[in-house]
Amino acid sequence: MRAPVDWIPEVAKGANAFYDLEPGTMADLIYRLGTDKRLAGVWRTLAQARQDKDITALFGIAVCCAFACCNDMLTVIARRELEQTAARFRTTAQQLHDLAGLLRGHRDPEKRALSKAAKVCEGLASSWGSDLMPGLVVERKVDPKVRAYVVYLSTEVERVIGRPFDKGVGQIATVAFDLKKQISIRTVQYWRTHGGS
Repeated sequence: MRAPVDWIPEVAKGANAFYDLEPGTMADLIYRLGTDKRLAGVWRTLAQARQDKDITALFGIAVCCAFACCNDMLTVIARRELEQTAARFRTTAQQLHDLAGLLRGHRDPEKRALSKAAKVCEGLASSWGSDLMPGLVVERKVDPKVRAYVVYLSTEVERVIGRPFDKGVGQIATVAFDLKKQISIRTVQYWRTHGGS
């Protein structure tokens, strides 16, 4: 099996040949992440860290994640927004309980349905945001797209490779978002491990 560092540039050049490389498109991201010379060593290092040398899935995750972040499908969420959403679920649950209490007579099926819906809302209020990665919940939305990308990609790299590669993740994110300034190792470590901005 050829190492991804051999075929990633070929795939990226193919994207250039067949698609219009408009900024933020999937083809543009494949091309940049696959051909940028700053990442050649990163892909090689990640491949060497795996016994089978196959980082095909990781390259795909890096591209898809960047696309999701660029198009606001993956972003950080402010702690205040989480609290406001949970409060709305609690308010809705209370309103459903109140409606169930107003029903009289032979309305047991409707009462049960309203009570069940209220319980669902209460459950959502208590668990809202608990499935989010800690680094995606922030005090302030500073660089939300880039931060979400770093947090998610760091998690995937650690899952696939077995340990975080903060420098490599910072380099990949810098290229993915075409940033002028390199994302530092310290920034990657902070975003990966802290819930606040």
